[in-house]
Amino acid sequence: MVRNAREAEMNRSTRVALAAAALTAMTVTPAALGQQSGVWIDPAVMVAGVPWTGQAGATVRFTPGFSSGTGRAELRMSGRYLGGSGTFGVGGESSYTWQSLADGAYTTRIYVESDHICNGWMCSWQSGYLPTADFRVDRTPPSEPSVITDGEPQESSTAITWSRSTDGGVGMDGYQLLLDGTTQAQMGASQCGGDCSATLDPSLLPDGTHTVMVRATDLLGNASESALAHITVADTPTVALVTRRGMSSPGTRLTSVPAGPSPTAARSRTRGTPTATAHLTPTPARWPWCGCGPPKP
Repeated sequence: MVRNAREAEMNRSTRVALAAAALTAMTVTPAALGQQSGVWIDPAVMVAGVPWTGQAGATVRFTPGFSSGTGRAELRMSGRYLGGSGTFGVGGESSYTWQSLADGAYTTRIYVESDHICNGWMCSWQSGYLPTADFRVDRTPPSEPSVITDGEPQESSTAITWSRSTDGGVGMDGYQLLLDGTTQAQMGASQCGGDCSATLDPSLLPDGTHTVMVRATDLLGNASESALAHITVADTPTVALVTRRGMSSPGTRLTSVPAGPSPTAARSRTRGTPTATAHLTPTPARWPWCGCGPPKP
């Protein structure tokens, strides 16, 4: 009996010593993305040293330091224990995913234990908690932008303006401007002043009514969209003045008749495309020293 008791005590002492040694010898291999003391969160956007994740959930990646064993994940929010996972297999680089998490700050830690290796009466294994990993979840899109328009017709060269969005989570990334359902401009949030604006190529805005929408995204890809707005483009026509000798002053706006050979017609143009011809009735020019007009061509 004494011998058996001594052997049992030796076995217990050996197991405790081996487990304690395993905790100090355990190694982990951190990665660059979401790195925190050998345990990292993926996918994540690092902001001020803290990993942020969104709709995809939080995948905890780690390397336990042995080739085969089991693991168990625990999750806390603001220090409050939320629950744990079931036991899952680990070995080499391993992971566990927390899904459908609400917005907030979390802490997760992983308990790992290697397979038990027994040699006669003595068994050895590694076990213990890996370093904790803090992360934050943001699944909320930014506030909706709003296209600013007065409803009046505008030139194709007029900038399209919208209000800025705000984001109470990971932070703003930028905007996409959709014209008639197609993205035609993108800009970062830092490019906006009080309001945001973008000037499009006039060829994208022929005369008529167009739809405009702005999509705002944060750094995690959460997105909000403005209400669909309508703008009416009506460019002021440009003209080419036509004289008997041919065409002169192409591409100018018909605001006055220039001095010189009297024009007989004005051909209206919209971005270089003739749209109409207006016939003019000029007053014949007179030479002051004789009261007569210039010779006919």
